[in-house]
Amino acid sequence: MKKVIVFVLAVLLMAGVCSCAWASVIDGHFGNGTVGTAYEGYFRVLISGLFRYDISLPVPPGLSWKEETTSEGATVLYLRGTPTEAGDYKFTVTVTYAGGSEQAKYTIHIDKASSGGGSSSGCNPGFGLPGLMLAALLFRKSRR
Repeated sequence: MKKVIVFVLAVLLMAGVCSCAWASVIDGHFGNGTVGTAYEGYFRVLISGLFRYDISLPVPPGLSWKEETTSEGATVLYLRGTPTEAGDYKFTVTVTYAGGSEQAKYTIHIDKASSGGGSSSGCNPGFGLPGLMLAALLFRKSRR
């Protein structure tokens, strides 16, 4: 009897007929970024049927939202662009659907662009010949 109830609940959840507090409808992935470097984050709405989403502001300057639909019919919102200002940006995604609503809070940290540093020629010597020799020695030992 217990297996039948679990199966019926799983079918209803997949069909979007009912919802449970433990069944998340928002799947988001937002990493950190750097000023001047291309960025992409996203969230997916994991239910079918009618729903509405709202996003609180702000998002990092230089980034914008683009909605796409996958071949399976899932809605994905991408946050793409090149950040122009460093800082911490907190926003909330709210999805409202027939079974209720759910919120997910995110923080994106944008670092300042690196100043470059290094030599005046613009070339960073890195480990040079000693590092290359060490890498060759370690590689040779690992093959034995």
